Amino acid sequence: MNKRDLSVKEAFEKFTQFEERLSLFDLKVGDVLIWERIRFHVFKNVFTTKMMQEDKEEIVSHQFPKRKLKNYALKANFLLKSIFQIRRNPLLSKKRDILILSSSRRKKLSDGKWWDVFTDYFIDELEYSTVSIEGPFGFRYLTPPKTKNLRYFAYIDLLILLKRILGIGKVKLPSEDKVLLDKITEEISQIFRIKIDIRQLVTDILTIRKRIKPFYVRILQKIKPKIVLLVCSYGKEEFIETCKELKIPTIELQHGVITRFHPGYSFEGKTAHKTTFPDYLFTFGDYWKNCINYPIAKKNIISVGHVELEILKKESENIKKKRQILFLSQPFIGYELSKFAVSLSKEKTLDYEIIYKLHPGEYSNWKEMYPELAKSKLKVVDHTGKNIHELFRESMIQIGVNSTAIYEGLSYGLKTMIFNAPGYEYMQYLIETEIAVKMSSVKDFFTSLRNIQSKDFDDKIFFKRNSIKNITENIKKIIEEIK
Repeated sequence: MNKRDLSVKEAFEKFTQFEERLSLFDLKVGDVLIWERIRFHVFKNVFTTKMMQEDKEEIVSHQFPKRKLKNYALKANFLLKSIFQIRRNPLLSKKRDILILSSSRRKKLSDGKWWDVFTDYFIDELEYSTVSIEGPFGFRYLTPPKTKNLRYFAYIDLLILLKRILGIGKVKLPSEDKVLLDKITEEISQIFRIKIDIRQLVTDILTIRKRIKPFYVRILQKIKPKIVLLVCSYGKEEFIETCKELKIPTIELQHGVITRFHPGYSFEGKTAHKTTFPDYLFTFGDYWKNCINYPIAKKNIISVGHVELEILKKESENIKKKRQILFLSQPFIGYELSKFAVSLSKEKTLDYEIIYKLHPGEYSNWKEMYPELAKSKLKVVDHTGKNIHELFRESMIQIGVNSTAIYEGLSYGLKTMIFNAPGYEYMQYLIETEIAVKMSSVKDFFTSLRNIQSKDFDDKIFFKRNSIKNITENIKKIIEEIK
C-alpha cells in the first residue's frame, strides 16, 4: 500500500466497525469504562503505523510509548528545576472562580511574552477571578508567560514520579481482564496488522489514574472553582472525571479541526459514548456544531468564535498582498509537503515566491526531518519569523493538508489548495463545496492555478463574530445557572 493511497476515512470507518462489533465502549476494567480513555491513543497509533508501513504487509510491533534514555535525562533535569519555582505549585493556589487548563503550546507575540492564544485574550475581560494550570511543552515551560495567575503541573508530575519509584498505586489486573484485553490486542493485530499491547496500556492508564486523582481532588478542593475551562479534553479524562465527581461543570474551548474522523470528538456508532467528555463545548462557529455526532447534548455545544483570528485579522489590515504562496506544514505530513514545495520552487514558469511555514512541533528538528527543504533556497518561517496572520494577509495562495490554519487562511480570502497526503479527508467539506481544490503534483498545481477562483462564501459559518463577548457571556450564563 502506498502512503498516498492511505485513507483516514477508510481507517476510521474500519476502526469504528471494530469497536462496535466488540462493544468496546461498554468495556469495564474494575468500575472504569476503559475504551473511551484509550480510544484516541489507539487510533492515532493504528493510522500512524499503517502510514509508516508503506508496502510492507508484516505486522509492525509498536511500543506504547517509546522511551528513550535521552528523554529520561531531559525530564529529570526539568523536574529538578521545577522544584525551585514553588510559587507555580498548583497545590498552593488560592480560591478562584474559574480554573483554566491552558495550552502548553504557546505563541510568542510582539510583546515578547508567550501567550496561550486560546485564553489569554479574554481572561481579563471576565468578571471572575481565574487561575491557569498547564503542563510542559516538551521538557520546558515557555517563559515569560502572558498569563498572570499561572501554575504548573510539574509539581504533580514530581509527586507521581515519587509514587512510581516507591511502587505506590500500581494497578494489578485480574486474570479475567488480562485474558479479555489480550483478545483485543489479537483482534487489532489481525485487523490492522499492528501489535499494540492493550493490557499494558490499560494497566498504565489505570495506574496513572489511581496515582493522580488524589492530587486533582486536592487542587479542586483548594481552588473551589465554579467552572473549569479546558483547551483540549482528550488526554485529560482523569481531570474531567474528578470534576464530575465534585459536580464542577467543565467547558472545552475548540482548539483545532473537528471532523467525523477525529476519535477525540466523533462518536457515530450506536453504542459510542464518552462519560469523561466535558459538559460543554465552545466551538469556533456553527459549522463545527453540526459537522459530527458529539457525546453530549446539542444544546451544550455553543458557537462563540475564534478570538485570536478575530483580533490578529484586524491588526494586519494594512499589510499588502504579494505574489506569494504560503505552505502550511505539519509534523505528520511535512516530509511529503516539503518535498513538493521544493519541487514547485524549481519550476521556471512559477512567478510566485514560496513561504514554508513550519508547525510549532517542527521547529526544533525540521532540518533533520526535511533535508531537501534545508538545502533549498526556500524561505522557511518558524517562531522567529512573521506570525502566521501576517503571512495570511500578504499571501495569495495557501497549500496544506488538514491544518486549522487552512480555515483561518480562507478567512483572509486565500485561494486554497489541499495537498493529497494522508488526512486530507479532514478537508472534504471544503473540496466538495469547491471552496478549495485537491491536487497531488506540480502538474496539478498549475492546472488548479489556471482554474481556481476565489469562491465567495460567508466565513461566519466557521468563525462566529464578537468572540470575546460570546465567550464571556456564555461563561457567565453557565455560572449563573449553577446557583
